[in-house]
Amino acid sequence: MRNVLFVGALVCLLAGVGRADVPTSMNIQGRLTDSAGVPVPAGLYGISFRIWSRDVGGKAIWPMAGPEIQQVTIEDGGLWNAHVGAEEPLTADIFSDTARWLEIVVDDGVNPPQTFPRLKLNSGPFAYSAPGDDNRYVNVTGDSMSGALIVPLVAVGWPGQWGALYTRDDAGNTTIALEPDVSGEGGYLAVRRSTTTAGFSVDRNYLGTLSPKVSITGPSRSAVFNMASSGDASVVLPDDAIAADETANETGIAATAQSAAKTFTQGAADFSDVVTVSITVPSAGYIVVQARGLFSPYNTTGCNRIHVQIDETEGGGSDMDNQITVGLPQYASVTAGDYAFPFYVDRIYYAAAAGTYEYRLEGKAHPDNAVGAVSRCFYRGITATFHPTSYGSVVVPMAAQVGNPATGGSTEVDLRELEIRTLRARIEAERLARELEETQSHQQSPDGER
Repeated sequence: MRNVLFVGALVCLLAGVGRADVPTSMNIQGRLTDSAGVPVPAGLYGISFRIWSRDVGGKAIWPMAGPEIQQVTIEDGGLWNAHVGAEEPLTADIFSDTARWLEIVVDDGVNPPQTFPRLKLNSGPFAYSAPGDDNRYVNVTGDSMSGALIVPLVAVGWPGQWGALYTRDDAGNTTIALEPDVSGEGGYLAVRRSTTTAGFSVDRNYLGTLSPKVSITGPSRSAVFNMASSGDASVVLPDDAIAADETANETGIAATAQSAAKTFTQGAADFSDVVTVSITVPSAGYIVVQARGLFSPYNTTGCNRIHVQIDETEGGGSDMDNQITVGLPQYASVTAGDYAFPFYVDRIYYAAAAGTYEYRLEGKAHPDNAVGAVSRCFYRGITATFHPTSYGSVVVPMAAQVGNPATGGSTEVDLRELEIRTLRARIEAERLARELEETQSHQQSPDGER
């Protein structure tokens, strides 16, 4: 037989079969691996149990005629479950002394049987003989138990030692698991919604962070409170769990204003900044940018105009779908700065993620301006407003050929399609994250309880 290691935990089942009876068996769970830690193949193995008075040598206490031999199914991962006393019922006198050790021998039918070091049985099994009027722990029905129920360290555990308490349904499936935390300090509680998935769990020491995590998980929706994370990741709720008026990512604003003159260079090919604004948003959403100014042509009776637009990047050419032209297209009667043209432009953007975004009001002198023209802008300002969601279509113009607006033509684009795609991507990412956490949580326990 290969060198097999035993890992397991014992749980005493406090359930009798009659008023005068005490429990006749103890549940034992374990995991069989080879010397490299690889689980043994699944199949039927012969496992025998015997209780002794000492860890080495000593007197056989139960069964007197020889060990209790059971045929036990080893599942995938080396996990197994049996009831000590299923063939030879346990009795209260077996535990009349607190010095008791359980010996386990495994026989795979091919190699010589292997005997493992005896496991000390602590106070759990001695509920058989806890003090009482008739030496019973509690009646099957009608009694109330007072005091504390202590489940001690009763076997070699994974990765260290633990005592654990499980409740099961008639089919043997775990319904509630209460365990010490495998990451170290603290405890772990799981209430199952299926045979493999926890519907409610409390992990006192999530992944060894010493911070708790509470998860409530349904087939398609979940709520997670993770004190090991920060920011939005610390609380995750279903998408429709909070009404719009309760959300924290409310509308916000950022603005810049300057009164000094901005003079444009005549004949410049690219746009230059008039005024800029930065806004930091807490999530994906819409950013409405609005800009204003006062254009003052000067020093010529000829053409004196400017192009202005809102943009994300510095410099560059015209965006005909988002640009306006301001000024005097024909001769003026005077050359002094007696003319003033207020203007206003706006543009809507969709930010696909939280972060900081910069926008600018930019402009340039018209290429047909007369010789000697001076083009100036006063009282320029720009405002960016964040809106976390839309309540209808958000249709904006977009050049038909990006980077070559001179070809003409434009198309209308509904920015809400971007919002919907971003939302779907986020929902899918959260679903995958939940599945990963459930898988990791389930793999933490050697006996599959998590």
